[in-house]
Amino acid sequence: MTFRERLLNREQVLGTWFTIPSAAAADIICTSGIDFLIIDREHGPHSFETVLASALAAEARGVAPLVRCTHVDQAEILRCLDLGIAGIQVPNIEDVSQLSSLLEFSLYPPEGNRGFSLFTRNGEYGRLPATEMTSKRNDETAIIVNVESIESANAIDELISIDRIDAIFIGLYDLSRSLGRPGDFSSTVFKDAVRKVTDACVAKGKSVGTICATTEVATEFSEMGMNYLVYSVDCNVVRKSYSDFVAAMQSTK
Repeated sequence: MTFRERLLNREQVLGTWFTIPSAAAADIICTSGIDFLIIDREHGPHSFETVLASALAAEARGVAPLVRCTHVDQAEILRCLDLGIAGIQVPNIEDVSQLSSLLEFSLYPPEGNRGFSLFTRNGEYGRLPATEMTSKRNDETAIIVNVESIESANAIDELISIDRIDAIFIGLYDLSRSLGRPGDFSSTVFKDAVRKVTDACVAKGKSVGTICATTEVATEFSEMGMNYLVYSVDCNVVRKSYSDFVAAMQSTK
């Protein structure tokens, strides 16, 4: 079963943000049993070369490599998908016109107008017949969009009316910023916006998820109806682990 099929079935899938541009780090993380790795080009320092190396490491462990592109950019989306990744996640989506461009850039005809070359990892370097490659990749490529402003939260019904969008990711930090209270997840208006997006996706049968700082938070979001659960960020997990060790040892002095 492809990763996209798991999203369409609304299976629970677990992953993390991957910012460290290292195939070795990807390999280590992917031994954990996670389902997907989001290679972050928006806030991380990944080049196309490190995306490829990280994707190869993830796939070797049976983990689906996704890439968060910087924005709806035709050239970037094409280059990421040509690397043979399982799907893309795109930030700051607020209206259907952006979704139309995203689908045009991400899918081959007749569903889109994606640039076409057989001689990429996506085409297995010319091994796949042209017609087989285009239909196969259209079926397999997961397309995930970030809802991370109050405007996009309010437009959620329109956004998820586009069937080919496979999952919605709620960007908690940017959503709180758009409400004028960056990092404050306790306000009623913030919680209402998260609930509004989640409930709309669940009712539509659409996968939905967000970032989870702890297992307790992940459980809470899961009980709310989220199934696309992203645990923290690699650099923060590493930093916090060592910081907790140092703090514990200093407390014994």
